Amino acid sequence: MTSSPAAPITPTGTPTSPPLTARWQKSLEGLATKLAPAVQRPITFDAGAARDRTDLVHIHLGHPLLQRSARLLRNALMTGRAEVNRVTAVVLDDLDASCVASVSRLVLVGRGGLRLHEEVFVTGIRLKAQDLAEEKVLGLLDRALDAGDHLSPGAGVRAQLADAWNAEGSRMRERLTAAMERRADARQARVQALLTARRQADETRAREIFAAFRVNLTDSIRRLEQDQEEQLAMLFADDQREQRRKDLRNLRTRLDSLADEERRELDAIRDRYSDVKPYVSAAAVVFALTPVDAAAWGAGE
Repeated sequence: MTSSPAAPITPTGTPTSPPLTARWQKSLEGLATKLAPAVQRPITFDAGAARDRTDLVHIHLGHPLLQRSARLLRNALMTGRAEVNRVTAVVLDDLDASCVASVSRLVLVGRGGLRLHEEVFVTGIRLKAQDLAEEKVLGLLDRALDAGDHLSPGAGVRAQLADAWNAEGSRMRERLTAAMERRADARQARVQALLTARRQADETRAREIFAAFRVNLTDSIRRLEQDQEEQLAMLFADDQREQRRKDLRNLRTRLDSLADEERRELDAIRDRYSDVKPYVSAAAVVFALTPVDAAAWGAGE
């Protein structure tokens, strides 16, 4: 299932970041220090960059700030109700040709609705020529979103881009959507080997758990049988011997049913990884323009 980047584009300016509300305070714990509780330190995802530094905070995928941010972004992208600016246009001095790129989210869901994989990928095309290689798109997007490394196009340029995108049967939009779908298919094929390995690991782990359980049950039965023989030799009371017999029957019944239970668990694991369906949605669109094209499209502003 694919959600194309076909929503209308409005030629707005660059938004400003709103201040964080009180709901975020728990997520921000650790960013400030006791000596400067009102100053929040910048964050990084690079552990090496934060090593031996006290002015920088290394956060990971499980950090409360990142978790809350990811939930907020996912909700905004999936519901469309939040005021998220999902389109930007920049001018890059040393760009070979003007391009448009989409930042997309790929989710692979197995049978029963279990989310097996999720990733963000980039797809880009030239506005006037052939498609771009993935590595070049990633480098382009890194530069396009790097503050201070680009200029913002004027209102006239943004209006022309919005008109070209929103036009009925827009060739630009159709090409980018088709390229996004092809790249999603290719990435799903790459991930399939990983999913197969995960399924095999889950099956192996389940077999090991049941094997250990089977050993424990067998040992327990053997000990009870020995205790039962000792009770008979020592003339224990009938009620104690009867309780031992009930315990033995229960353990043997449990051991006999273990094979069927293991088979059901393995079938459930295989079923979990079967009938995998992709869900692709475009999260953002980035226009990267050459100065020549920006000047031509902005003539008369």
